[in-house]
Amino acid sequence: RRDALALGALAAALSLASFCNPYGFGRALWAPGWEDGDGQSVLVPAVLYQYPTWSCAALAVVLWLALALRWSRHRPVLDVAIAAFATFMSLRASRFLPYVAILGFPLIVQSGRDLAADYLAAPVPRRWLGLELGIALAALAAGVVDGYRLDAQTERPFGVGLAGQLPLHELQLLKQSGIEGAVFNDRAAGGLISFNLSPRVLPMVDARPDAAKSERWAEYQRARASSDDFLGYLEKYDVRLVLLHVEPVNIPMLRLLATDARWRLVSDSFDYGLYVRSDVR
Repeated sequence: RRDALALGALAAALSLASFCNPYGFGRALWAPGWEDGDGQSVLVPAVLYQYPTWSCAALAVVLWLALALRWSRHRPVLDVAIAAFATFMSLRASRFLPYVAILGFPLIVQSGRDLAADYLAAPVPRRWLGLELGIALAALAAGVVDGYRLDAQTERPFGVGLAGQLPLHELQLLKQSGIEGAVFNDRAAGGLISFNLSPRVLPMVDARPDAAKSERWAEYQRARASSDDFLGYLEKYDVRLVLLHVEPVNIPMLRLLATDARWRLVSDSFDYGLYVRSDVR
């Protein structure tokens, strides 16, 4: 019964964890109001989109609870200082939320070992140093193999190859072609396009979250949902390039360009389709 009550209390604490982080709490309230391109609220994608915020906020609560329980016997001054730094950074901006996970998780593990030795009758299981070292080396290897991609020479399989690819080879083609102008692109590829081709080629959108509620973003979303709006958007902003990932949501736009004499196909790989306006050389 005591274990059941403890688990229930922990579940309640985790469900309220976003209160410890204004980003977590604020975004939890804002998430159900996330709108798609047609102005309709979409609950499930919004909650999933905010999942890292919820999880990091929950981890922060567990971290400080564990440190508080350890304080009377162990005085983990250094751990508290590290936790304070991680929490402070997580409150500065959304992009710093991972500091809690990166710096806090080892402290939670150590706290668990100390508390188990203090309060549990059974002896603490011995450490398997070989296994721990193997996991650490595997994590390091994954970080080296699966790091950031900046160009075709540093391409790595993001998400162990399961999360798709960025258009690195298509960008290399554009670099060599000398073509200039705006490109209609997927949001995820915007920053990569700017890094490689700016100011000669500029993306219509990128992944910055502050633009997600703007009229410009809503117009971009409407263009993706309608053939007429899509062609009108390309004409309105003098878009000379279209670079889209080959996926169900993009296939109607790619097929439309394939049958339009005003556009010519430059690259058609398994992952991406690259079209250039026919009057652009």
